[in-house]
Amino acid sequence: MTSSVPTSQPEVTAQGQTGAPALLQLLGSVRMFSLVMEQLVESRVQQDMAGDRLSRSQWRLLEIFALTEVRNVTDLAAFQGVSTAAASKAADRLVRMGLLTREEDMEDRRHIQLRLSGEGQRLTRDYLAALQARVTKVFADADVLPARKLAQEMDELTATATATRSEMERICLQCAANRHTACLVQQRKGQQCAFMLHHRVVNPLMQHAKGGVV
Repeated sequence: MTSSVPTSQPEVTAQGQTGAPALLQLLGSVRMFSLVMEQLVESRVQQDMAGDRLSRSQWRLLEIFALTEVRNVTDLAAFQGVSTAAASKAADRLVRMGLLTREEDMEDRRHIQLRLSGEGQRLTRDYLAALQARVTKVFADADVLPARKLAQEMDELTATATATRSEMERICLQCAANRHTACLVQQRKGQQCAFMLHHRVVNPLMQHAKGGVV
């Protein structure tokens, strides 16, 4: 029996392109660029530095602890948009590998803080430096100024997303881990994301006493 559900094909323009909305075309371009970054930059550096010892998601966790204010399982769960159980399991693996440490919170002993170990700091520092070198090599012919302008325009476009306050409070754009110095949701929309709602600010003096972070 043949299906009675009609199948429609995207309308093709005179230029041979589908009539997909411009934003969906932009999404496709972003995904293609992400694939280049993942396969030609990140995966290459990760393989060279640790082989199969660390997964892609574990490298990402190291970046998060190096570049952001994530300091405990609750922070990590909110930042990544996962359950606390999943966040705890992921952190435990890095603890067992000696790349993260669990420490008693000096301000509130009911909380356990997660930090990069000495080895974790060294590995992450070397990884971030290697990423920078690899990006420079892969995109040697790229013009930096248009890239910066495009990044700014992408931020502006992201900030135009229409969503309710409750919707924005359920997600985190992972701004710090994505090389942004400020939260885009707070800066452009005056709202708080999931991470900011759950994050407990650590006293800088206490943090300094524990040796700081990368």
